[in-house]
Amino acid sequence: MRGKEICEETRAAGGRAALVPADLTDPDAVSDLARRAPAKAGGQIDILVNNAGDGFYAPTEGISLETFEALFAVNTRAPFHLTAALAPAMAQRGHGVVVNVTGTAADLGVAALSVFGGAKAALASMR
Repeated sequence: MRGKEICEETRAAGGRAALVPADLTDPDAVSDLARRAPAKAGGQIDILVNNAGDGFYAPTEGISLETFEALFAVNTRAPFHLTAALAPAMAQRGHGVVVNVTGTAADLGVAALSVFGGAKAALASMR
């Protein structure tokens, strides 16, 4: 698993990192992730990187409602809730960083990526 490797490399370089996997399409799992993450990270979160992404290549008319909702859940709703849950403690401590990773599709129309692009554009506007 790539996440485990990144955590091991970070720790080997003297940093702190913890992998806390969760199903980002499930709001309860996202809430649970926000509760578990600080303990797994040694008590606090200093950096939140909303990097998870899920895409689906299809013309707009080829995207089902279920796919639409899953893409917005992973790319927009989960980062919103994680930020809402974890950023207040950063602000209270006076330091911390939230990084929202988007991509070209958030800024430019990309054929067959309309929903992914819309979800990432929504994320980009959450500053």
